[in-house]
Amino acid sequence: MGTAIATSKSIQSEEIFQLQQELIEKDKLLAQKDEELQSYLHMLSHELKTPIVTMQGYTSLLEDMFGDLLPEDGKKFLKGISNNVERLETLVKDLLTLSGIAIQHSEFTVVDINDLVDDIIIDLYGAYQFKKQPFTVQENMPKVFGHRDFLRHVYTNLLVNSIKYSNENVPLKIEIGCSFDEIFPKFFVKDNGVGIPSSARKRIFNMFARAGNKKNVSGTGIGLVIVQKIIEAHDGEIWFDSKKGEGTVFNFTLPVQKEQTSSF
Repeated sequence: MGTAIATSKSIQSEEIFQLQQELIEKDKLLAQKDEELQSYLHMLSHELKTPIVTMQGYTSLLEDMFGDLLPEDGKKFLKGISNNVERLETLVKDLLTLSGIAIQHSEFTVVDINDLVDDIIIDLYGAYQFKKQPFTVQENMPKVFGHRDFLRHVYTNLLVNSIKYSNENVPLKIEIGCSFDEIFPKFFVKDNGVGIPSSARKRIFNMFARAGNKKNVSGTGIGLVIVQKIIEAHDGEIWFDSKKGEGTVFNFTLPVQKEQTSSF
């Protein structure tokens, strides 16, 4: 009896070990395939940059040299070409960013989130010329340990989305802050925009996903994918809450500078 039980346990242990090895091999294969895909994506994006620059040059020449000679329909067609070339350029830039998110922790530094957000807001004022102050920034947010340039991309993308998807019937309000009601501090960007419809919420972090909650909004549908990958590369998480017509809040966690964690 005892021998049979021991034999059974030995077989089970071998089966478990074999399954673990198979999972390890599958993880290695997936990681290799992902690396190959990222490499291909990076190469393809680089290859597309040259023809895009060429198209931009020819479009600009056409407009400068023959713009006055074109009929109204011709001017509209030329404008359409120019707009789509710009959109393609943005798409390629986003794809390059996505393929380049391989952040090494050795590149991390202490990042002051308040300083970072203040810098971004200055740039946004230059780009959008707000009539009223839409931003409320919480003071003394904790410093984090991360990659400043990539974190700048996260906040810029979330803030620009809040601006793009604003509710035209109410003054724009965007709140940037951090709450301490969790084990880890939770950073957030909250707006009073049009919100994300329930039909789009499950795919909002998918490639090329668009919420479809506001017409005539430019974008590639890659921005939030990049944001999510950057947060995950910082060993954090990102999620959101949204109500149609009331606004959206994106929450995310980041590694806080070690000496600050004891106070949370």
